[in-house]
Amino acid sequence: MFSEIIRSFRIDNGLSQNMFVDMLQKSSQNFDNLDAVTLSRWERGVTKPHLNRQNELLGILGIDIFSLWDKEKETISLEKSLKVIINRINCCGYLNTDADHSMKVVTINSSNSYLISNYIDEVKLIFNFEMNLIFDLLKNELTYQAMFEKMINQYSGELVLVFINGHLIGHLFSVSSLITNIASKLLSTDFDWINCHLILSFNVTDISALIPTIGKEVYKYLQSLNPNRKLCIFVENKRVFDILFNLDFDYRTENLKGKNYKIMTIDNETLKSKRVWMEILSNYKGGKYE
Repeated sequence: MFSEIIRSFRIDNGLSQNMFVDMLQKSSQNFDNLDAVTLSRWERGVTKPHLNRQNELLGILGIDIFSLWDKEKETISLEKSLKVIINRINCCGYLNTDADHSMKVVTINSSNSYLISNYIDEVKLIFNFEMNLIFDLLKNELTYQAMFEKMINQYSGELVLVFINGHLIGHLFSVSSLITNIASKLLSTDFDWINCHLILSFNVTDISALIPTIGKEVYKYLQSLNPNRKLCIFVENKRVFDILFNLDFDYRTENLKGKNYKIMTIDNETLKSKRVWMEILSNYKGGKYE
């Protein structure tokens, strides 16, 4: 598919291979070593550049990289791409995924924050199970509902809940950069909170919850025009840490009031260089979750 796209683009625009190489080199220094012989091999499908170079080249041509991966994803299942961590993700022993099941994805943000009251049991479960540091710092004397409504309305928060047959199998809670002002005062002073796309809480217990939670949020993050911005996730759950670590997140350990917690991070370039993320994102982009 990659070879067909670049060859068709070059021919349709009346470019010789040398002219096409020259155009790429003027667009990015990462193609300074490219020559017509290598381009010819790419066009014939003999070889391919590294994944992040493929994505950079497609970006230069104005092609949606996820559309390409959406067409290729049928040859590789998401389960196969995630085989290293599939057992860490699927931990809901009472959920029979072989049987017919009905998935429900609920997204709560400032436009419908009143829905929190309908899912107060799930909100309490998330708060108490995750033992999230920021949740503890913000709660004070607030009720669960008031705390989540405050984070949603005041800090542009968004809560995604995923259910199968009424069972909660995943969630993600993201906030705007406004809350990082709080984080920077209470937590580490040498962390770049300003350029942090922050996820306060994330957990999945079945692979089917991965796409509408972290898949959706990573796709949103990649739309940022700030090249220094990183995706950051607070993690205190070892299983979630293992999942994200195996998905190429980096991490740092922080300590507050004698308690350790992890901030896991990943950047734009790393995401676009990993095949598993292209699979996850193309499943989101080409699926029913947009």
